[in-house]
Amino acid sequence: MFKRSLYLICLTILIGCSHSGRVSRIERTPASWYSCFEDLNAIVFHKQLADGFGNVDFHLAGSLDDLELGYGSEGFFSIHGRLSNKDIQLNNKRVSELLKKEPDLESDKVTRLDREQAQTIYDDMVNTPCVRHDGPYQRPGVAIGYCFGRAITSHMHAIRRGVEPQAMKKIWVVGPMRGDWGHHVAHMIRADDGSWWVIDNVTGLVKADQWISSLKTYKNTNKELMFFVSQASRFGPRENFTYNTVNLFNVTDGNYDFFQKDNDYYSGFFKDLFKYLDENPVDEVFLPNTLSD
Repeated sequence: MFKRSLYLICLTILIGCSHSGRVSRIERTPASWYSCFEDLNAIVFHKQLADGFGNVDFHLAGSLDDLELGYGSEGFFSIHGRLSNKDIQLNNKRVSELLKKEPDLESDKVTRLDREQAQTIYDDMVNTPCVRHDGPYQRPGVAIGYCFGRAITSHMHAIRRGVEPQAMKKIWVVGPMRGDWGHHVAHMIRADDGSWWVIDNVTGLVKADQWISSLKTYKNTNKELMFFVSQASRFGPRENFTYNTVNLFNVTDGNYDFFQKDNDYYSGFFKDLFKYLDENPVDEVFLPNTLSD
């Protein structure tokens, strides 16, 4: 697994000698699953969010960032539970509108993906062993869907391939759904036409408006489903915590030697994810959009 500094140096060098929009294999230095996590998590964008109770007037948000600030530290289930169907409908309409109005980013990394690049991230995600076979990570008497695990997996693959961290988000749907689902989440990346690709094996690779339309069909009660958009590093729907070692590995920060699979609620899913990423370097990194032909 390359260290962050090595990653940035290699990416700069490789960008300068390629005209194809992609670059070849990156060299890496010896590491481990936990240093792989630390290196990638250092590149991930983490935004400080407001504490406190969320608001009601989400339909007045001027941007996706404003929308997320309005959630406060209140969980998505709580927000969904206290809003009327009318307020939820207004929120969902505003989410769809804001997904079409996100401003461009200035970055020396890739800020928008074409379909081929988005498909590469999708393939990376579905071919990751812990995603392809999640049976070993199930707990007796508990059905863990691991949609959040797939979203994190897609996020990490996109970081490794050079996507600008702020050009990614997560999209959530909350409410009673068929299949006994209470929520679902997927990773999003800006598309070359200004919309968003959703990387989700439930719907396949689709744009955000298609994803929303598809998930609306999962509703199975009179209560409307509610859609949320968050920074890509949000871990779960109940709290606004970003990626951390307690949620991912059930160890306090830096105490990786204390990891025990039997004590980990996810039975080593995320340890195995970062072990796989450490042992399998990317074969190519996307070039910034301004240099692609």
